[in-house]
Amino acid sequence: MGDNLAAIPLRTGRTALAITAGGAPTCALLDDHTVKCWGWNLGGQLGLGDVVNRGDQPGEMSDALPAVAVGTGRTVTSLAQGPGHTCVLLDDPSIKCWATTIRANSASATPSAEAAAPSAWRRLSAVSF
Repeated sequence: MGDNLAAIPLRTGRTALAITAGGAPTCALLDDHTVKCWGWNLGGQLGLGDVVNRGDQPGEMSDALPAVAVGTGRTVTSLAQGPGHTCVLLDDPSIKCWATTIRANSASATPSAEAAAPSAWRRLSAVSF
C-alpha cells in the first residue's frame, strides 16, 4: 500500500472535501460542492439516472464521471450514505436523497424504469420539515 496505492481521480483541478462509502456506491463531495458517485449501480443507486456501473473500467473516472444533478443552481454542503441510498444537504438548505430501485424482498432483481430515466433524478423533491 502506501505510495503504491493509486489515488482516485475525481475531476481535473478538484479535491474531495468529504467521502462516503456504504453498500455498493462510494460518493465524494468535491471542493466545487458537486457530488460524484461511483461503483456498482444495478438499481440506479449512483443517482445518475441509469444502471451503468462506474469506475470499474478504464476511462470512467475523473472528468468522464458525471456529477449527480441535484437541481439548477444548487450546490451540496454535506452528504451521508446508508445501504443503497445517499442523501445530500443543499445550500438552500433542503435535503435530497436517491436510492436503489431494487427491493431486497422483491422476487425480481430488475431495476424499475425510474433508474433508466435521467429526468427522474432531476425532479427529486426537497424534504420538508
